[in-house]
Amino acid sequence: MLRRPTLRKAQGMSINVIVVAALALLVLVVLSIIFLGRGKLFQSGLNQCKGTCVPKGQSCPQPDSAQVPTSNCDDGRTQVADGICCIEV
Repeated sequence: MLRRPTLRKAQGMSINVIVVAALALLVLVVLSIIFLGRGKLFQSGLNQCKGTCVPKGQSCPQPDSAQVPTSNCDDGRTQVADGICCIEV
């Protein structure tokens, strides 16, 4: 008895897998753009002192305040190039 050779389908990725992977990649790109944009807003908010600026080496005028070192402290009244932002806790 002669056997017929069976035809096998190619073992490649289906079009559904490729479409889902492309959509997932697109979503990741969009999310990274959104979060990188938010990061810049967050960074600009860190540069603004919500308390009092004092030069580095001095203590804060309020006894119960947290010291946050900044490279450019600007509280709206005082600008210190390399200072400390004193924020009341």
